[in-house]
Amino acid sequence: MNKLAIKTVLLVAGLATCGYAAAGGRGTSAVVPAPTIVKTAMNEHGNALIISGHNFGAKQPTVMLADQVLEVRHHSEHEVVAGLPQGLAAANYGVTLITNDSTRARSNLFSTTVSDGAGR
Repeated sequence: MNKLAIKTVLLVAGLATCGYAAAGGRGTSAVVPAPTIVKTAMNEHGNALIISGHNFGAKQPTVMLADQVLEVRHHSEHEVVAGLPQGLAAANYGVTLITNDSTRARSNLFSTTVSDGAGR
């Protein structure tokens, strides 16, 4: 009777390992599309950065302006709004968006120019 019990346990473990638990194509895909930044812009008040793009994920991402982490105020699959720090100097800044699964999107060709007095 012990041999029968061992065979049953091995069969069940084998089914789970081979992915049969997600039969019928209803399982989650292991491929996560990379986030893409299409556009960066400041809001009309100059105190928030609006990032538009694709595949930002359902969970709140991390947004970095140069080496500084920004406060995310709103996020969706296609748009993220992050607060800009007060007294930000006029310059071109690279933007990095890091999704919850640690996938990164950098603004590469896109930069945000902050005018004097922005964020105040």
